[in-house]
Amino acid sequence: SGNIGGSASAGDSITSGNIGGSASAGDSINCGNVAGTVSIKGINISNSIFGSDKTSDSAAAAFVANASGSVMIEDCSATGCEFKDAETAGGLVGASTGALSVSASEVSRCTFDDTENNGALVGSVSEVSGIDSNNKAYFNTNETGEDISNAVGNKPDVEIDTTPSVETDETTGAYEVSDSHSFVWAIEEAEPVDGTVNVKVVDDIVLSKTVTIQSDRTVVLDLNGKRVTQEVECTESYGMITNNGKLNIAGNGTIRFKDLSNGGGDSWGSYVINNYGELTVENGTIEHLGTADGDFDTCLPIQNYAGMVVVNGGLISS
Repeated sequence: SGNIGGSASAGDSITSGNIGGSASAGDSINCGNVAGTVSIKGINISNSIFGSDKTSDSAAAAFVANASGSVMIEDCSATGCEFKDAETAGGLVGASTGALSVSASEVSRCTFDDTENNGALVGSVSEVSGIDSNNKAYFNTNETGEDISNAVGNKPDVEIDTTPSVETDETTGAYEVSDSHSFVWAIEEAEPVDGTVNVKVVDDIVLSKTVTIQSDRTVVLDLNGKRVTQEVECTESYGMITNNGKLNIAGNGTIRFKDLSNGGGDSWGSYVINNYGELTVENGTIEHLGTADGDFDTCLPIQNYAGMVVVNGGLISS
């Protein structure tokens, strides 16, 4: 029990506290193999690595790797963890053939190797009746950046809450985003208030994927003096942000893109904002840094097709 920071190897059990840092445990920081009865409550595990030093392990998880006995997990969480080199991986439990109960727990911003049985909560389980719908899982991806949408790897129909826990500004109600996951989610999926999605960037962000605003969506993006950047080796026409709806950019921040390829010449280009809708830039900087060989011919900060662009201030640069 207590708090563990830095590098941790697996103990027999940990019943309370917070665990952070890099965990070298191949199976689980909590319990490797459970044949009896284990109850785990109120543990938060963050920014740890599981499975990387035991490539022969069949399962990896933050709490219990393999369970043939009775396991109960309640009010626990795994955030920002990596699960590697295992045939089966789950944020909380790797594989269970016994009685499993999971409630009021959360797995977010974790990365899983691209294996057959990956589940945000549990990799593989024989019985799902003990996995409550009040669990949460969001912003979890495999190694290629695709969403891990299944709560249980081998049981894709298990329903849980996938609504991200993203804070809002007390004054404006804007969604406060601090990483690529929350930025993309807020712009593409967050619930509008009075018809508008207000997004406030609270930390510098490196985008891991493209962002698309649908035609029926209005987004007000407050950069809040921060930077949103992306570098991609493009092989075809590419837009860092594609706007089909209404996008208003303010907050005196920076949106910046660089193409790591040599560009598409006369065939295709890359764009910071690919605009088909209504785009308004109040201030700030929108900048394209060109290609790897310094070509700027088809590198545009704003590519406007059938849309409308209004620039009231700021710097548009390439």
